[in-house]
Amino acid sequence: MKDLNQRTSFYGSFVILLFALLTGTAVFGQEAVKSEFQFNGYTNYWHDSYDEWHRYGNLFKMATPQVEKSILQSKVDIAEDLGVPGLLMEEGFMKGLLSGSHQTLDQPDPDQLEEALSKGDLLAFLDPGSEAGAQVISELPADW
Repeated sequence: MKDLNQRTSFYGSFVILLFALLTGTAVFGQEAVKSEFQFNGYTNYWHDSYDEWHRYGNLFKMATPQVEKSILQSKVDIAEDLGVPGLLMEEGFMKGLLSGSHQTLDQPDPDQLEEALSKGDLLAFLDPGSEAGAQVISELPADW
């Protein structure tokens, strides 16, 4: 009977400790520490890693990826691979670009831009300081 009580006591203590660790609250009532970790560097290949580390005291508990930052980094990488650094793409842009035919113009004037748009899909590289660039920017939503 004494052996059964010791095992029950051990398992009860183990369950309480496990619950405290999983909920982020330690036995002493302290919360787990969250810290953001970002690594952009080279090991065997280039990494862009964005994580949030959860720990208690000096014990490492888990790392969760920061999905939003990872997706944004992927968009930046794709733009650089296309040869257009600084391009921020919306979801579906690449599918639309690759699924159909389009005309490409580099720094067109407003008349060329309107004429090409009337013919179909267009990919235009514009300087925001140019007349055509200012015209396109004025058509964008305010929060864009």
